[in-house]
Amino acid sequence: MKSHDILHQTSCTYTPQQNEVAKCKNKHLVETTCTLLIHGGVPQLFQSDAILSVCYLINCMPYSVL
Repeated sequence: MKSHDILHQTSCTYTPQQNEVAKCKNKHLVETTCTLLIHGGVPQLFQSDAILSVCYLINCMPYSVL
């Protein structure tokens, strides 16, 4: 990872603070996916492809850490 300038960070498992962050991120993914499917008029059977696309798009967007 060092050769590709990737910073490896570990997290503490089973901590309420990090669980809440994961819940919020998952909720954001699901809500954005539902919005994409509804507004695009796409059937629900493409939900797995849509969530991968949403995840890719979210990771490409710049954001600021609060």
